Amino acid sequence: MSNKYHFWLTISLLCFLLGLLGGCVGMISQLKLTPTSEIILPTVRNTESSNVPKTQNVTPVITNTIYVTPPIGEFLLLWYPPLRMRYDPSAWIDESNYMDTYILVNYLQSRVLETCKISVSGPTEFNYPYESDILSLGKVQYETKKAEDIPTRSITMFYIAFGFLDNYDYDQALPLLAVSASQSEFNECKSLAEQVLSTLYVP
Repeated sequence: MSNKYHFWLTISLLCFLLGLLGGCVGMISQLKLTPTSEIILPTVRNTESSNVPKTQNVTPVITNTIYVTPPIGEFLLLWYPPLRMRYDPSAWIDESNYMDTYILVNYLQSRVLETCKISVSGPTEFNYPYESDILSLGKVQYETKKAEDIPTRSITMFYIAFGFLDNYDYDQALPLLAVSASQSEFNECKSLAEQVLSTLYVP
């Protein structure tokens, strides 16, 4: 081969190698190396889902209920808005959690009797027939049903308000309250609790 041919062959190989080297340099220049030699790859964007929000509010909303802390002496029935009862703060403490939207903790605890409390129960239906009595407390009529729990030695009296409340929609639900205490404290608890139940009203 002539020297001229070797010359051009050498030039072509050099150009080829330089081309590969340049491509490698270009590829390396596109990568960002951290001090720990971690390679950070470019972010890939999915254009098909670019309009989909990244987060979604899944907090449940409970309507017809105002989650506010009432003034001391006012007890809100969270299951049956806007019903309220009045109580003596020196005799009862409101243990309700008015800001909880998941579990409705809604009851009054006696300050004197350890096991005595007045609680609000969700709408329910007792299995008929059952023995019950009609009781008038203040302007409210209650249907009452007594239940005794032998293992825990406790007694619960259920009070279903079914009449004489102005501006309350009874078709929505019949308010159901429960007075419970140990057997030894029940009679005194019932007497104190019925004073509170007699104040049931619509503000």
